[in-house]
Formats: sequence, structure tokens, C-alpha cells
Amino acid sequence: MLTPCLGREQTRARLATALASSRWVSIVGPPGSGKTLLARHATAADASTWVNARGMQRADRVLSACPDALDVPPTPGDSAEGALCRAMDGMDTLLVVDGLDLDPSPVGPTFQQVMSATTDARLAVTSVTMAGQPAERVVRVAPFPVPRDHEPLSGAAVELFLHRVEAAGGHPIDLDTHADDVRRLLHATGGLPLLIEQIAVQIALVGVTNVVPTASLSEAVHGSYELLDADQQRCFRRMAQMTSPVSIDVLAEISGVDRDRASTTAGGLVRRSLLELMPDGRFDMLTPIRRHGQFLTASTDDREQTRRALLSLGRPGGAGRLQHRCRRRPRLSDLPVMRAAISTACADPATRTLGYGPANRIFSSLYTSMRARDAVEILEATPGQRRRPGRDRRPGRPTRRHRRLGGARDLRGALAARSRRRARAQRTRPRRPAGEERLDPRRDAPRRGCTHQGRG
Repeated sequence: MLTPCLGREQTRARLATALASSRWVSIVGPPGSGKTLLARHATAADASTWVNARGMQRADRVLSACPDALDVPPTPGDSAEGALCRAMDGMDTLLVVDGLDLDPSPVGPTFQQVMSATTDARLAVTSVTMAGQPAERVVRVAPFPVPRDHEPLSGAAVELFLHRVEAAGGHPIDLDTHADDVRRLLHATGGLPLLIEQIAVQIALVGVTNVVPTASLSEAVHGSYELLDADQQRCFRRMAQMTSPVSIDVLAEISGVDRDRASTTAGGLVRRSLLELMPDGRFDMLTPIRRHGQFLTASTDDREQTRRALLSLGRPGGAGRLQHRCRRRPRLSDLPVMRAAISTACADPATRTLGYGPANRIFSSLYTSMRARDAVEILEATPGQRRRPGRDRRPGRPTRRHRRLGGARDLRGALAARSRRRARAQRTRPRRPAGEERLDPRRDAPRRGCTHQGRG
């Protein structure tokens, strides 16, 4: 069930008109203005596929995530533009790229090419700015208008404010008694729905007269953070270190608690609008909230604890369930977490050997699943492997795993390495002496049976 989209009736009507008349719609607005919620309400009745682009700082990552979300494997040698055109051509679904943090200019020409090369591809993007392409139609989402001093306390901002206070379990607010406090707090939010929700949650916990107005989203998030218990604060800080959505198992691993306790903690953060629950059951964090959470870890050891938790995901004993998921096609949602674990392990020479085992295992499953691009990215995260401690080999002779990592830098190198291994296996196979007759097992089976019967 979706969260009610209060005070956005006109914007929802404009967005519905744009989606019905244009194949590429960009929903543009400042952080915390409710772009994602509007997109979810607009696409609730139609078939849609969502791509979570939050935290992706490279255009190629965004473009490669789109065919993966559509469950279309890339073909060897195909470019990102060609793979996206092939994936969206002929599909009766709306592709929603949500939370595009980077500048849309690098991906804008690719989306324009997709619109020109296909006839029925549909695309919706939520970002802070537009791409500026001819096929793009922009729907702007502005903050709510805040009542001025001489105006009555009414409108969308007041309606959202009262609704969120009641939803958070607070007492009903008498606007006549607390008119000055409510007006002061609403002016401090600037009309951003996310800030209004944060202020409303604080009022539900400590009262309307005890809340200090905030001048920025960071201060509002910090005010909500101060009201959390110790487990919720630790979960919030460590979740801020993750750059991709995580499942409840990963959230429990990095928080250092069991699965049931992690579910309770995550539910409390979701109710306070500090975490987002995605449709597939994973948890994510908005970029402004994640930025403040990373700022809070400057004086704590949560960054190191999260790093150790990611390394435990790379060990055979701690990552069994995640490595098993990577072998099955429908359970590849934890692949970004495993990629982060491998990158974290290989970044430090002291823990570099912990990343080689998961990298090799995931490479095999991804390569056989036609996920060559992801397989190559996994191996690119592992630098040149050195000799393991305690393993003897001849100087100058690379190990088998080192040859595999070195030869799989791209798809062509992987195929060439496989061909060389097969040719080497054929050369080292023992040969039959000259003139020896080759026996056919099917033809000689009766003769062997008669011989065995005669001996018996």
C-alpha cells in the first residue's frame, strides 16, 4: 500500500497527462520534494520496471543497470546504447530510472537515441535537473506553499503536517492554540515534504512546543536521529555506509544483530522516514539522509565495523547464503553488496586474499548466466593476485587463478584464455601408440561379456 500523496492533485494530473502523451518524462525537483512518491502513484496502475539509480556516479553504471532490471542479458560485444535499445524495443512496460544523482547530460543522448531507434519504448526519470533533449518532457515538482503570517493555516503543507503527526502516533494539534509554533516550524521547512515529515515525527515524540525549527534537511535528520535508541542509531550510521539497497540479511550483518531484531530496527527507521522500503523488500536511504549519516561516522568506528561486516560476507562461512543467491538467476539482487565486499577486501593488501575466492565463484555463475559485463566488473575489482602465503610454486610461474584473473579483463580475453586451456589439455593428453587398434566400447562389449562368462 502506497503512502498517501497529499496536496499533489494538480501535479499528479500533469504527470498523468505527460505520461499519456510523451514517451520520455523527467520528474524534476529539489531533494525531498516527493518525486519518487509521485512516480509510484502515477505508475501504480500500469506495468513498470524500476531502476534504483541512487548512488550511481557513473553513466555506464546507470545504462548497464537498465537492461539488467528488464531481465535482458547483454550479448558479447554489445554497447550500452545497443543493449538498452534492444532491451526496451517491443516491451510493453514503463522503465522508471529513480533517483538519478549524477548530471543527466551524459545519459541524455543515450536516452534520446533509444527514443529515436524504438517505436514503443517508454521512460520516466526522477532527478534534480533535466537532460535537455528534444524527446524529453519535463514535469517540475515544487515545494509546498507555506502560509504567510497574514494567511490562515491551510493548504497542502498544513494538511501533510497534521496527517504525519497523527500517523506517527502524536496527539492532535490545535491550530488555534499552537498557530505561532506551527507557522514557525513550517517556515523553517521551506515547504519540502521530507522536512515536514521529519518535523512532524519529532512533534509526535516530544510535543510541538519542544521542537526547535531547522534551517536545513541535515538539521532535521539530526533531530530525528537524536530521538532514536542505541540500536537504531547504530543501524542508521552503518546503513549510511552502503551505496546500494540491501536486504534484511545484509542489514542484520552490518548492524551486528540477528534477523528478527534487524527487522524491528528497520521498521522503526522506516516509520521515521529515515529509511525507504522498496517494493522488492530491500532497504535504501535517500542521498541527503545518507550524506548526513556518513558525516556522523567521522567520530565513530562504524565505518571500520561495516568494512569488517562486508569482509565477513566474503568468507566461505559468512557469505554462504549470499554466494548461493548469486548462483541463481532470480536471486541476484545482492550482487551489488557482494561487489562492494570484494572491492573492500581487495583495497587493502592485508585482506586482499579474502576477495579472490568470492570473485572467482561469482565470476563463474555470472558468466554462465550471460552476465558477462557484471562478471568482468567483478574481476576488474580484484587487482593482480600475488602468491598465497604458505603455497610453494616455481618463481616466475603464475598460478592458475592468476592466469584466470589476468586473462578475463574483457570478454575476448576470457574466451581466448578458455581456448588456450583446452588446447593445453589436448596437448598434455597421453597418446595411443602407433598401430594400436582403437576399441569401440559398444562393439566390443559382447566379446568382453563372453570372455568373462568363459572365465567364470
